[in-house]
Amino acid sequence: NNNNNNDSSNSSRHGLGGDGDGAEAEPHGLVAQGSEDLAVRLWDWRRGPGAGPAATLSGYTFFCTRLCETTDGLLVTACKGVGGEGGEVVAWDLRQPREPLARMRGHGEEVVGCAPLGRSRFATMAKDNRLLVWDLRAAVGEGQGGAGPALRAPFASPATAMVPCGADAVLAASLRGEVAHVALPRAPV
Repeated sequence: NNNNNNDSSNSSRHGLGGDGDGAEAEPHGLVAQGSEDLAVRLWDWRRGPGAGPAATLSGYTFFCTRLCETTDGLLVTACKGVGGEGGEVVAWDLRQPREPLARMRGHGEEVVGCAPLGRSRFATMAKDNRLLVWDLRAAVGEGQGGAGPALRAPFASPATAMVPCGADAVLAASLRGEVAHVALPRAPV
């Protein structure tokens, strides 16, 4: 493996506030980059080329494969997983990114999708077609957890991607080109 941080084939770049699949810069000026060196870097595009990262988020066991931002400005990262290990989901407060707000476990396979669903809520989907809806308010209060019951995408082949469709549904895709609209549990009032 080539772990050169400038090699875009070895990193995933995502604009914060998007659906986890773009590289757009948001008004706060940060772009997040996950890399195979087990770190996530926050770049401030307003500082110009040549400036180092504004922050480096570390402590990962597997490299980050998906990133998304909740509507209240929390960065959610999801990691690669293999054979029941990994698949960790980590939430960070971008105003104080020294320590994660929560480390959550629920996936044992690589997370292929991370979708913001509204204030402190998001969904993750892994290659095993398990879809989890998380509430960061519960996760931060418990220190771990925060996921509701697991849902399954109706695929015969592994899931490959997921995007939000409002606050109560996602659109998921599989390796064989299957696409499904999956309704999610409503947020508690």
